[in-house]
Amino acid sequence: RMPDRHPSDQLAPSLPDRDSAQRAHAPATLVGLLEQWRSDRPAVIVDHDGEPDVTTYAWLSDKAVRTAAGLRAAGVGPEERIAVLAPNSPAWIAAYFGIVAAGATAVPLDYHSAAADLEGMLSRSGCRRLFTSKAALERLPESWSKGAEAIYVIDPFEGAADKVSSWTVLLKDARDTPVPVIEPDAVASLLFTSGTTGTPKAVPLTHSQ
Repeated sequence: RMPDRHPSDQLAPSLPDRDSAQRAHAPATLVGLLEQWRSDRPAVIVDHDGEPDVTTYAWLSDKAVRTAAGLRAAGVGPEERIAVLAPNSPAWIAAYFGIVAAGATAVPLDYHSAAADLEGMLSRSGCRRLFTSKAALERLPESWSKGAEAIYVIDPFEGAADKVSSWTVLLKDARDTPVPVIEPDAVASLLFTSGTTGTPKAVPLTHSQ
């Protein structure tokens, strides 16, 4: 015998099946998703000692588009792999979407990875550019840094080392560079597994995925 329904169950409206409608309006690529971010609605809220720090979708969209333009102006080509090694932040999100909007492949790296693991992942992925933080700069493998083309620091930073500059410099260098057309089956991210059972494995994910 089926259990009796609680009276409140009879009052709860059934959720509409919105899957088909969502699929009809869903963007085919991450760049298409980025183009929908035009509002001043809160996208990220970070608590700073009880005070909310609000980042809007418009801010993320603006920084991502300018990052993409700056990367294209710097000569970034289609599917070039660019790493991100930094703590969670709105700037991390903007950097990631800027990379994929430029037609490149984002390679997010675990911020807490050991230096030896970072060296292996950076080398195996073929990354020559990196978005990072001031704190992570000291942990970058020297063998990789020597061959790097550019290192962008996403928190406030005055560049003092060769090939190291602030993300804001890249944003200022943004020009009216055409953004490439991205196909849904293009690779958007190269993700590394945790490596709990061995060497971390690189797993590609497309825009449509």
